[in-house]
Amino acid sequence: MRTCFTARARASLARVERIPARRVLSDNLPLKGIKLKVLGLEALSLNREKIDLSAIEQLVCPDQVRTLGLALLKVREKLYAGKLLYEAVLEVEDEIKSRGLLGLSEEARGDLAFVRRFEVAAALNRLRTLKARPER
Repeated sequence: MRTCFTARARASLARVERIPARRVLSDNLPLKGIKLKVLGLEALSLNREKIDLSAIEQLVCPDQVRTLGLALLKVREKLYAGKLLYEAVLEVEDEIKSRGLLGLSEEARGDLAFVRRFEVAAALNRLRTLKARPER
């Protein structure tokens, strides 16, 4: 298969060594007092910022969007604790897998559905106020 690559394809593969680790710079969301609002499958509102989720085809019910919002809050806590972006997302997914969805909220809820790290990362990618820099 590698012999079928053109020289241009080989050059583009050589440039991609790894995805750089990112450290979040902004602290635009406070640690407490965040208002989370689910706007169907298309959007999620954190305080006054709307996150457009319409292009994330893997989300199939509003319960996943609600879980996604709670997962973003957990990711934010881990980022403020000094974790890198990918570490925070992986830790939240591991926490969901080990403790279940009850690990995201202090109260027992019946309106949550499982989301993967890919959906959490896609929602973070659509958070326009998030600023990050590569970690060296």
